[in-house]
Amino acid sequence: MRKMRYIYRPNDYAVFIEARDNQFTLKATVDKGWAITESNSYTYEELVGNYGFIECTVDELPKLKKQEDLEFEFTTWQSRPDGHGGAKGGTREEFMASKK
Repeated sequence: MRKMRYIYRPNDYAVFIEARDNQFTLKATVDKGWAITESNSYTYEELVGNYGFIECTVDELPKLKKQEDLEFEFTTWQSRPDGHGGAKGGTREEFMASKK
């Protein structure tokens, strides 16, 4: 049996899994049972070489999931409405202070 390979996108910690030989897709795609197609799978060389993805191990997945959830929470907090048709915005430091 082949060992699973994982890589993640460093800007939002989204994990990609090797779905086929040297073809990676978003782990959520596999988890939800969605079809893996040419439009949602990419080569290792493309993701790591061109887009700066980083290889990780299965042991790192829980930590990366926490980071991904925190990143999503920050993005949601940053884009909250300001009451005038815009977004309030805010820095990561302000977000972290609001969580205390």
